[in-house]
Amino acid sequence: MATRFAWLRSRKTISLSIAIAAIALGLFTPKDANAGATILTHASYQDITSEANDFFVYGDLFDYPLGKLELRDLGGNLIQPTSVFSDYVILQFWNASFPPLEPGYYFLHVEDIYGDGETIIFLTVYS
Repeated sequence: MATRFAWLRSRKTISLSIAIAAIALGLFTPKDANAGATILTHASYQDITSEANDFFVYGDLFDYPLGKLELRDLGGNLIQPTSVFSDYVILQFWNASFPPLEPGYYFLHVEDIYGDGETIIFLTVYS
């Protein structure tokens, strides 16, 4: 019986060590299922030619800060926003404006600091 208890004790020690390591790595971080960042202004495959000179986007931002906001052209070039606002505590909202867009296809991606977000593909500016 002493051997059995020793085995259980070592097993518990290993399990506790794994649990502590997992918590330290953030694997068990509590998170709201509704958390994340969304895009409310546009949809995939949308023609944004009329907005190309003053492109403005916004969306919801639940529970966690804005982590990433990217607008890329078809070649993968990043277009930096001219302004960004985000408030995940009270307004739970983000918005951004971008410089005038050239004719082409664009991809918009937004996410919170935990990687929950949304991507809009093939926003199109015609010449």
